[in-house]
Amino acid sequence: MGLMAIAGMLIMLLSACNPVFPDYELDNFWKLDRIEYADGDEYHPKAVYFGFARHIVQVRNLYDSELPTSDYGFSKYGKIRFTNDSLHIDFSIYNNNTPQSEMLLRQLNLCGIESFTNSYAVDKLDSKEMIIRNDNVVLEFKMW
Repeated sequence: MGLMAIAGMLIMLLSACNPVFPDYELDNFWKLDRIEYADGDEYHPKAVYFGFARHIVQVRNLYDSELPTSDYGFSKYGKIRFTNDSLHIDFSIYNNNTPQSEMLLRQLNLCGIESFTNSYAVDKLDSKEMIIRNDNVVLEFKMW
């Protein structure tokens, strides 16, 4: 009887646990390798990284010698909503119509993020590569 009670409790505990990172393919660190714009122009950032964990994204632009110093060396957090075929990124917490929010939006533009709220179709996502797109931009990442 005691063994059955312990086994029953163990089954209840294990079945109640949710994975810590339910989106295991997305939840990781990614290096942004290529930005392709709708007009066909491309940009290959040198050190732009995205970190995804559960419902949070961190975007870091560490260094790019081709840019003015005010446009790199930043790190910002946003919220995400992810389904199998779409990714929504939200930085609206920073949108307060100040010169600082305008500068941040310019910095995010250099990382392929067009506005404070963005939606992308997920073209490819596996353990090595991610490609997301919307009408204006295609972002290609490599697992870092």
